[in-house]
Amino acid sequence: MKVSIAKFDYNSMKRKLLVLSRPSDSYFGIEFETEDELENYLVYLEEKASYDEYLKMKYGTNGENYKRFKVGKMTRLTEGKKDL
Repeated sequence: MKVSIAKFDYNSMKRKLLVLSRPSDSYFGIEFETEDELENYLVYLEEKASYDEYLKMKYGTNGENYKRFKVGKMTRLTEGKKDL
């Protein structure tokens, strides 16, 4: 598994981040301090990916319907709540 690690200073503190995604103006990920802590997160992410594949097969979904839409391009937006 190839991962991206970002190291940077933020609010006068040194930070290390296992990068999960990088939207346009920010980094999103899991902050860690030690290599042991990082290893635990990597194992967790591998198991999570395996479980996600199992659920996709079980329910016949493959993620094609996951989409991202820019708020600035939306018109006549309405949003409601639904009980599950």
